[in-house]
Amino acid sequence: MPHNDTAYQERMVSPPIDLRSFTDAAGTLVFAGTCPVCLAANEFVLVDVSPGVVTKRLPWRRPPSAPTERRMDCECRVTHPEALEQLGCGAFWMVRPSAEGTA
Repeated sequence: MPHNDTAYQERMVSPPIDLRSFTDAAGTLVFAGTCPVCLAANEFVLVDVSPGVVTKRLPWRRPPSAPTERRMDCECRVTHPEALEQLGCGAFWMVRPSAEGTA
């Protein structure tokens, strides 16, 4: 699919229809999909706290361990018109990892 060279504009859009998630060889959760605005392929590696890191809150004050939404930005390598130093077209969407580690 050809890349759509739209002007850079930061905006929240609906997640791509082909959004998928998988675990890479290192065991890290990765989201992948086509940007709905510029049609570029994107991957977002979900880096969380490393195993063995101790949180600084008491166990009864820690937030629930339910997955939280994360922002996935279009990071295509094409320079869009009106972009200063940013990668991508400015579009972003929210992804939510499930408790099992997939979307």
